[in-house]
Amino acid sequence: FGDTVNTASRMESNSMKDRVHLSESTAVLLKRQELESEISIQSRGFIQVKGKGKMETYWVSRISQPIDESSEKGESSGTRS
Repeated sequence: FGDTVNTASRMESNSMKDRVHLSESTAVLLKRQELESEISIQSRGFIQVKGKGKMETYWVSRISQPIDESSEKGESSGTRS
């Protein structure tokens, strides 16, 4: 977990208040999920990250969460709508 924890710490320290900051690998994984209608990702550009060098990072710019009717009734389906 060493590199993962270090990267997460650096991402947090280089982030901005109330923003979701993504590494390039996380952005790629989200894009592969074909969630464009639910989540929008934009490049922040390259930033200097201590111990990692220059990294291209991304912001989550929009999240639209569909309403899961079962959660409104207090039920838990365990699946996405």
